[in-house]
Amino acid sequence: MTRVIPLTGVSDEEWLAMRHPFLGASEIPILSGDGYSGSTYWSLWREKRLAYAPRKDEVDDRMWFGKMMQPVYGNWLRMRKGWDVQPSKALLVDDATRTSCSMDFWCSDPASGREMIALETKQRDWLIFNERYNVEKNECWIYDKIQLASQMRLSKCEHGCVAVFVGGNEMHTFEYTREQLNDIIEGIPDQAAEFWRRVDQEDEPALEYSDMRQWSLDRGPVDPELETALLNDELDEVCTTYNTNKVLEKDAKKKKEQAQATLVQAMAKHGKAISKTHMVTMSPTLIAESTSVRKEHWRNNLTVKPRPATAMDPLQVATGPQLSVLDAG
Repeated sequence: MTRVIPLTGVSDEEWLAMRHPFLGASEIPILSGDGYSGSTYWSLWREKRLAYAPRKDEVDDRMWFGKMMQPVYGNWLRMRKGWDVQPSKALLVDDATRTSCSMDFWCSDPASGREMIALETKQRDWLIFNERYNVEKNECWIYDKIQLASQMRLSKCEHGCVAVFVGGNEMHTFEYTREQLNDIIEGIPDQAAEFWRRVDQEDEPALEYSDMRQWSLDRGPVDPELETALLNDELDEVCTTYNTNKVLEKDAKKKKEQAQATLVQAMAKHGKAISKTHMVTMSPTLIAESTSVRKEHWRNNLTVKPRPATAMDPLQVATGPQLSVLDAG
């Protein structure tokens, strides 16, 4: 059963404190590894084990701008889609699964007769939008989809929409039915139950690389007086993986740098070149000053991409001279 907590007059800091004992809709994607970069299962586990303490950067510019722009997004949906758009002013809580959500808007569409549409609004730059959204297939970023599914689960909405404001001047909407997101919705209770079991039983999940700094800060320095420990066979394999990749990484870096130098030298003044399997471009950038060259200078940025297997024969496309590796001497 969903419990409704009014948010009228509640500050951002108070709202963050109220939702801390629960998994919010924006945190649910982390459980499946689909959260924002740097948001890991371990970091969320650590956060929920601690008492809530506001951070100076928790209500940041991104959150502030998002909140200030929400009325604009609502007006756009009223104007372009004819929807009735009402701001959501409540925190929805499911005590059984210890999950919660606070939606941006409740909507209805008089034209189609659809009522109770959960609406989540987002701001994205063009790079992120082009990488993670597909307008033609009505596919939004999986993070947004899971967040919307969590909201639809708690609000009992049969319809949902993610409205994405892109690049400061364009809006795209991605609409879903409850049936389309049912697999995600049905999986949330079990994911939440396993997460809270780990929290309650202090069952620490595996670290990711980005967690190492905080993990070390929490535990302090190692104790050199402790006796030598024994690694089991599985951790011995991890040691092998670490050392092997350390050597490969060093060798790969050296080979990549040499390949870059060879291509730049061969390209000379040419900005574009192709081969049977690759496309190579060099784009100039004017650098005002750097620590190594203390004056204005040009730098060529090298890009190498694979050519499609169906591409035309390079001899039919290239109109310039044929380039080759220069003798090392």
